[in-house]
Amino acid sequence: MQNRVPGQDWGEFLATTPFSPAARAAIERIQTDETTDWIALKHGPGLSDQEKKAILSRLTQKRYYMDYIGAPEQAIRQYQRNGHPLLGAGAQAVSAGDMWALGSPGFDGLGLTTDPFPGIGRTPQFGLLPEAADSPSPTWPDGNSSLLRLLVNRMIPGAVTPAPGAPLDQETVVNATTDYSRLDRRGNRVRIRLNSLVFRVKPGRSRHRYGDRRRRLAEIDYLIDGERHGRRVRATHVVMACWNRVTAHVLEYLPRSQVKDLCYARKTPLIYGRAVLNNWQAFADANIGSVSPRGNSLFWDSTTLQAGHEFGRVYGPTPAQPDQPAVLNFTVVPTDHDATPQLAAYEGGRKRLLRMSFRDLERALIDVVDRSVNRAGGDFEPQRDLHSIMINRWNYGYAHELTSVWDPSLYGPWADQPQVRGRRPLRNVSIANSDSAAFAYTHSAINEGYRAVQDLPG
Repeated sequence: MQNRVPGQDWGEFLATTPFSPAARAAIERIQTDETTDWIALKHGPGLSDQEKKAILSRLTQKRYYMDYIGAPEQAIRQYQRNGHPLLGAGAQAVSAGDMWALGSPGFDGLGLTTDPFPGIGRTPQFGLLPEAADSPSPTWPDGNSSLLRLLVNRMIPGAVTPAPGAPLDQETVVNATTDYSRLDRRGNRVRIRLNSLVFRVKPGRSRHRYGDRRRRLAEIDYLIDGERHGRRVRATHVVMACWNRVTAHVLEYLPRSQVKDLCYARKTPLIYGRAVLNNWQAFADANIGSVSPRGNSLFWDSTTLQAGHEFGRVYGPTPAQPDQPAVLNFTVVPTDHDATPQLAAYEGGRKRLLRMSFRDLERALIDVVDRSVNRAGGDFEPQRDLHSIMINRWNYGYAHELTSVWDPSLYGPWADQPQVRGRRPLRNVSIANSDSAAFAYTHSAINEGYRAVQDLPG
């Protein structure tokens, strides 16, 4: 593995890589050329901003680099796995227009404005907002679990308790304790029943057709902790907040066309992992804080050291001295780097994940550190330096975002997109979650939950 130091000349760095001379030259053009209008070279001058963007929205990033900048296919390996993780696919499957909006190299000379354009993806459009450049992206140490605990405590007061004398807020919730015995008590205005697998939802009948109130109620059948005999509850209203593809198989009486629209979405497979280090001396000696490989020889997309990181006033800081503990964050979006369209790339990555054991994932992490830190002068010994590993593997992770190259509905009305058609309510059952917006964000899931409640009949 060759390490590029931030600020290092690209030509100097590429000379140390196994790329061919033609690939090196192309990568250097992509990375450093800020003046050439590659579209004008191919189509002639005079194209407007929107006409250029229309060209980019119909090309993959790979085809743009190859057909417009003249990159050989080998050069694409430099960009195959470092696209935006929310799009979940490599340069062969993502839109060149979207990748321009997300700040990828090779587009500076086109002279494009930050105005959106037909076919732009939702995350790329979000990235064009003026406030996006300077907006931080804070994350809780335990992910969105902290947000959920805050929401639960609003619905069931006293369910989550911070340290004595501390108010429950976005910082103290990190170390707060949840009393699970409070969640499903008779008499609560809200009851939360955990470990309950819903396998069938039957909408209620129309109140105009049947006078019997019981027939107007929806029926929800579920199992608790894998028990053999199901239980049933009845409800005036139901919000399906699971994945679209699960809703399609659990909710009865859906029209065939709506089942197809719900099943269109796939989830982007991904892993977020953390390893606690007894010390980070090896990283200091190697002068390496982050590893982002290219090509396919390493499994993890990024491995980043955190030393001196803190979360508010209740978490951290980790001492910054190399002989003190630190955290390694490592992530991967393991899609098929050669498959198209995006949905096929997801499925290839999911199959790969399902074949891997925890031991395989652990070895892959050690492989990254060995081939970077140890080769650069560090002395990392897993048995000595590695304290613990936590790996969150989501074979079904982020919601699929539509891409203009493969999803022509992006050029049409919002109402004609598959996720919008698929979320139509059925009698007294409505459909929520981020799949319903094809937008993999917490605020999207919240917005869809609110919309789903408004969709319920009065």
